[in-house]
Amino acid sequence: MRAFELAFQPGWQSRLGDASVGFHIFDAGRLRLTSGRIKACDPFVGMEHSAFTAAVPKGDFPVRLALVDGGVDDGRVAFARVDFSPSPVVRWEMAVTEGQDIATLKNGEHFGYPVDAGTGSFVDPETAAVASRRMASDEDLAQRWIDLGEKGGSGKGAPNFYANIDIGPGNVVMFQSGWGDGLYASWFGYDAQGRVAALLTDFNVVDWSKAQW
Repeated sequence: MRAFELAFQPGWQSRLGDASVGFHIFDAGRLRLTSGRIKACDPFVGMEHSAFTAAVPKGDFPVRLALVDGGVDDGRVAFARVDFSPSPVVRWEMAVTEGQDIATLKNGEHFGYPVDAGTGSFVDPETAAVASRRMASDEDLAQRWIDLGEKGGSGKGAPNFYANIDIGPGNVVMFQSGWGDGLYASWFGYDAQGRVAALLTDFNVVDWSKAQW
């Protein structure tokens, strides 16, 4: 799990295919949480998916993206992270939803959220419920979000797709999901006092077998 920290520190490099690449950090703004819960999902097809079972603080929290720096994959999102406090993370635990039991996983398996539209996001479940209703009643809403994401991804140092959209009680921060569609695991980081300090989604860009420490 060291990559979860190192990718957000200046100067770290790892393997991507046959090349050694670095990472740069994109400030994706703040995420407003109103319910004390959070979910990670594909915002275009997963707003109705369950939130994670772990409780998180209410308030506004910074979202950062670790992007591949250079080469043909420049701007690709490797990790997306919400920081709930400045406390250092001392352990990471896989994020789960209701009914998921980590003890049932075999070696190499993980729980995660499915992506079918090449996009990931962080959102409060109360906000997600509002967004889901709006998308159901406005067939053009998703396309407007796509347009905003493509525009947000055109800036210098930005990911290839990015938008921070105010929806109602909160907002949704959405971004390109690594290589695109897939099943992506999220992890809660805990501080030395056992309090949740961060949430991170790993988009499988870093090859753990070739990661450089």
